[in-house]
Amino acid sequence: VDNRFGDAYSKPFFQLYLAALEREDDWQKMQGKYQFNALFFYAYDESPYFREFLFRRARDPSWALVHADTFNLIFLRNTPENQRVIKKFNITRESAEERLGYLMGSERADDQIAAADIFNLIGREDLANRTFIGVGTRWPHQSKTWSVLGEWELGRSDPRSPVLAMMFLERAVAEGEKSAKVYSLLG
Repeated sequence: VDNRFGDAYSKPFFQLYLAALEREDDWQKMQGKYQFNALFFYAYDESPYFREFLFRRARDPSWALVHADTFNLIFLRNTPENQRVIKKFNITRESAEERLGYLMGSERADDQIAAADIFNLIGREDLANRTFIGVGTRWPHQSKTWSVLGEWELGRSDPRSPVLAMMFLERAVAEGEKSAKVYSLLG
């Protein structure tokens, strides 16, 4: 699916696509029918249910995250035919810091934010938090950093998270991030 939307895809196609993102049963039916071998995603797709779908794939042993960069994620189906590539490139909880070192060591805030997002996706909240805080310290006027930190805190179960989220989101607004999304999260 790409940004041509209705010009290239029918309404019934999008109904199937969004259902597969939302409901695991629908995804399994689609996987059974089409036998996908690779999943290539824009990491910041705003489709409904997209983030939840990514979290499910990241925790699904039948898929392996083999590539992640500032914008894209690639999962390979965990099959015998794909084992050579998976063994060489798999990004796991254990290998994440090493495999994403090039993003963490980048001189660009967006690269480091992407690394933190990927850490969060694969369940390494410790690395995500450390990386997000590092970005906020190094680039304190980067409004996106504060909005991402705020959104991230809202997804955590720590009782302090709503207060931290509010502080981060207010800082994002103060630094110029005056989007509907940030105000919605702040609300």
